[in-house]
Amino acid sequence: MVPDRPEGVVLDRAADAPWVGLDELCPTPGLVVLVPHPDDESLGCGLALAAAAAAGRRITLVLLTDGEGSHPGSATHPPEVLARLRRAELDEAIDALCPDEAPRVVRLGLPDGRCTADDALAHLDAARALLDDAAPATVWTTWSGDPHCDHEAAAALAEALAADPAVAVWSYAVWGRFGPARASTPGLRRFACDEMRPRKRAAAGAHRSQLTPLIADAPDAFLMPEALTEHFLAAPELFLPGTGRPADRRATFDALHAGDADHWSVTTSGYERQKRAVTLAALPRPGYARALEAGCGIGVLTAELAPRCGELLALDVSPNAVERARVRLARHGHVRVGVAELPAGWPAGTFDLIVLSELLYFLSADEVADLSVRAAAALAPDGVCLLVNWTGPNDLPLDGDAAAGAFRDAAGTRWHVLRADRHEGFRLDLLRAATRGG
Repeated sequence: MVPDRPEGVVLDRAADAPWVGLDELCPTPGLVVLVPHPDDESLGCGLALAAAAAAGRRITLVLLTDGEGSHPGSATHPPEVLARLRRAELDEAIDALCPDEAPRVVRLGLPDGRCTADDALAHLDAARALLDDAAPATVWTTWSGDPHCDHEAAAALAEALAADPAVAVWSYAVWGRFGPARASTPGLRRFACDEMRPRKRAAAGAHRSQLTPLIADAPDAFLMPEALTEHFLAAPELFLPGTGRPADRRATFDALHAGDADHWSVTTSGYERQKRAVTLAALPRPGYARALEAGCGIGVLTAELAPRCGELLALDVSPNAVERARVRLARHGHVRVGVAELPAGWPAGTFDLIVLSELLYFLSADEVADLSVRAAAALAPDGVCLLVNWTGPNDLPLDGDAAAGAFRDAAGTRWHVLRADRHEGFRLDLLRAATRGG
C-alpha cells in the first residue's frame, strides 16, 4: 500500500544521519546501478546518478523489469503497450540526468511485481560480465528493506555480486523509507547536491505514467501521491552500505539440519519436553480454527499443536527442516508446512493462534518490530499470539528478554499481555492485540 505522507522510522533516523559524498558512494570509475522499474533511478538516486554522470563516471543501468504491471486492467495501455511507454519515459529521464553521455542500459525483462531472488540470480553471470566490462566498478541497488519483491530481488543480485571483495555495494532506499523499518539501517547516510536538483526534477517528470493521471482507465493503477513526489524531489537521497540483507539464514539453518536430524535435541531433551508441555498448557482455548507456527523446525511442537487446530500452517527458513517436518506430519492432512523467511515471507490471511517459539532472537530488533506489526494485523478478533524465548546467554543480536520486549513494544502495535511467565531457561508471553476483542 502506498502511503499518503512522507513519514516513517527510516526518515526519522535519517534526520540525524551523516552526509556522504559522491567519492565515497562511487570511488571507482565505473558504476553499475540496479533498477527494479523505470522511475526508481530518478526518485531513489537521481541526484547521485546525475552527480556521477557529471563527474565522468562510466554508468550502466540494469533494468530488472519494464514496469508493465503498474496499470492492471487498462484497455488503452495493456502490459506490452505500457512497457514501451515506460521504456520511452526511462530514456527521457536518462537524457535529463546524464545529458553529456548516455549510460548503457541493459534490460533483463523480468516480470513486474512478481520478481523473486531466483529470477534475478538467473542473470548473475551476465551481471558479473557487466561488472567486468565496467571494472573497477561500484554497484548501487535498491535496498532490501524496500517493501517490494522486485526491489528485494535487485538487492539479492547485488549481494551475490558483492561476493567479490573488489565490488563495493551501496543501497538506495525508495519505499522502505516510509512506515515501519523492515530492516536495520547501520551506516545510513544522506546525499544531496543542489546543483543536480533541476536534473532530478526533469527526470522524475518524464515518468508521467506514474506521477500523473495519464492513464485513466485503470481504477487499481499506481499513482504517486503528490506529497510523496515532492518529498522525493526535495529530500536528501538515502544510502546504506551493502544491501541491508541479513546474513543468509536459510543457508545457515539448512546446514545445521543437513548435518544433524535433531540439532537442538527437541525429541530427546527433558527441557524441550517440559517447554512444549508448558507452551500447550498456556493456550487459553482447547481448539483453534486457523493457526500459524513460525519457526517450526522439524515439526515436533507442530505435531502436538495439530490436534488442537482446524488448520495449521507451519513455516521454517530451512528447506531441510521443512522436509523432515513434512515426514513427521504426513498423517495430519490439515497441516501445511512451508519454507519462508520472516518477516518478509509472512503469509496471507488471518489466524486465531500465532505461535512464535524460539524464533525472535535470531532476528534484528527492526525485524522483530516488523514481525510484531504483521502478527497484530493478522490476528482474528479473538486471536492470541504466544511467544516463547530462551533466556540464557547467546551470541546473537538480541537475547530472549530483549526480543520479547522488542516485539511487545513495537511502534504501531498495542499488545495486551494476558500472561508473562518465567520458567527455568525460558520465558512465555501470551498476547492479544489491544484493539481486538476480550
